[in-house]
Parts: sequence; structure tokens; C-alpha cells
Amino acid sequence: NGAMCITPDFEFNITKWVTPTLAARFGFQGGSLVERSSKHTVAQHYQPKTDGEKNYFDQLYLHADILLGLSNLVAGYKETRFVNVIPYIHGGYLRLSHPDYSYLYPSNAYGELMRDREAAIGPGLLLNFRITNCLSASFDMRQNMFSSRYHDSLRGGFAHSISAAVGLTYNIKKWYWVRQTTSIAPLKKDYDETANALKAANEEREKLALANK
Repeated sequence: NGAMCITPDFEFNITKWVTPTLAARFGFQGGSLVERSSKHTVAQHYQPKTDGEKNYFDQLYLHADILLGLSNLVAGYKETRFVNVIPYIHGGYLRLSHPDYSYLYPSNAYGELMRDREAAIGPGLLLNFRITNCLSASFDMRQNMFSSRYHDSLRGGFAHSISAAVGLTYNIKKWYWVRQTTSIAPLKKDYDETANALKAANEEREKLALANK
């Protein structure tokens, strides 16, 4: 019965790439949501704050993500690749409340505490477009899935929201990966030195054998 309207969204993330194909990310997502509904009973405890068929919410989502560098996995690591496709999964703490209510202790017009703190999970897709070695533009789309108890503890099923964000990604310090290579030059040098020493020892042995004879 409810559908979210398009509203502004704010995100801030910190990412650590462990390998070119695997990373961990921690972030914050927040903003205001507007819900349209054909039935006012969808969010009864927000009823005093509705505007016609609209209900207003503030959203706070603290999340941890596991990112997969799909481009590097399929096509190999490349520092100058223009687009990196990075699917991921996320999970975290979702908080919804009306702007006039407290984030920590939300209550309705009757003073009843509301159940609006839920665990959320879902898939996501991140696209990074290279601008410079250290800077790239990003497009991040995420789906949040969570219990519909955030509306009413008696309701069943689950709710979900979809967000899309554009922004900038800055690489702190080293922006590239060093390819690990194995060189045989030191081994060849050791072999040549050993072979020369052995040749010299054999020559000396022959001279001693000749002298003894």
C-alpha cells in the first residue's frame, strides 16, 4: 500500500581494498523519505504528521559492505581501466523516525515508544569511473530489505527501499597495486659463480694429480 517518492540522499563511505578483487567498506546513509499511501493506516503512529497521503521519515543507516572487484576478477587488474564494476552485499542498522521525533527515543502522539530500529540487508552495485589516478566518479545503487515492523509491530512481511547515489571517490596514498614477480636473475648469478668455482677446483685437482704423478 505504500511507495517511496524520490527524495535526496546522503552517503559517506570508507573502503579498504584487501586485494584488487576484495574489499571491506563501512558507511553512513541518511536523508529524508516521503511515503505515499492509499491507506492512512500504513503508518498510524505517524498520522498526526501526515500531509494528505504523504508520510515523512528521517532515515539513518549504518552499514558494512563486502565488495567484489568484478572487473579485476574477470579481465585482470589494470590501473588505467575507465570503468570498474563492483557488486556488493551490505548489512547494518537501519533507523527510521519522523523529523519531529527523537532518533534515540521516538514516540507517537500518545507517548508510546515506536519500533523503528531494524536490521537491514541487501545487494548493491557500485560503478567507478576513472578521472585521474587518485580521483574517480561513482554511481552506487543499493536495495535495503528489512522487517515491516518499522510501520507497525502487528504487520508481517518485509519492506524495502532502493537508493541511487552519485559522488566522488578519492584514493588515499597509494592508488595502485604492485604486481608480484619472481626473478631468476639472482639464482642464475649464484649458479654461474658456483660453476666457475667448481671448474677452478677441478683444474686445481688436475694440477695436483699431475704433480703427484
